[in-house]
Amino acid sequence: VRLRRGAAPHLEEVRRSLSADETLVEYFIANDELIIFVLDAHELHVKRHPLEANRLEAILRRMSFQLNRPSVFDRYNEDMVRTVERSAHKVLEDLYELLIGPIRPLLRTQRVVIVPHGELNGVPFHALEHAGEPLLAVHEVVQVPSASIYVHCKRERKKGTRTALLLGVPDEVAPDIRREVEELRKRVPHQRSFIGQE
Repeated sequence: VRLRRGAAPHLEEVRRSLSADETLVEYFIANDELIIFVLDAHELHVKRHPLEANRLEAILRRMSFQLNRPSVFDRYNEDMVRTVERSAHKVLEDLYELLIGPIRPLLRTQRVVIVPHGELNGVPFHALEHAGEPLLAVHEVVQVPSASIYVHCKRERKKGTRTALLLGVPDEVAPDIRREVEELRKRVPHQRSFIGQE
C-alpha cells in the first residue's frame, strides 16, 4: 500500500540502503533539461544538462530501430550485417555520451543502480558503450523502477517467510521458458510456480 501511494523515502533512508559498493543513479527529464542524481554512501551529486527533446527522441528512435534489426539478420549478407552492427554500436555510444558521460567520474563503485525516467525506461543501460566497451564490463548494472522500490526490496525480511513466485509463458518465440521454470522448481526450495495458461 505504501508503494502504491508513492510515499517517497527520505534521502538518508535511501543512502542507508546502499552498500559501500553501490551508487544509485536516478534520471529525471524536465522539459528541456536532463537532471541526473548520483548518490553513494557518502555524497549526493546533481548534474543538470540542457536537453533538446528532439535530440533525445531521435536517439531513442534510432536505438529502437537498430536494436530490433538483428531479427532480420538471416536475410542480410555479411557486409550488411557488419554495417548494421556498426550502426547499433554507434547509437549505444551516443546514448552513453548523453546519459553516462556527464557522471562517469562519479561512478566509483562496482554496482550501479539505475532509476530511469519516462522514455529512458526502454534504454538498455548495461549495454551502453564507451570506446567499444559496454557499461556492464566495468560495473554491475541494476535497473529499478524507483528508489522507493529499491529501498523497499533492500529492507531486512524475516527469515523463513520468503517464497519465490515463478511465472513462465512459453510460446513459439521462447519455447524453452517451460524448461527453465521446471529447472528453477528443482533449485528453489520455497516456491509457487505457474506455466502458460495457469
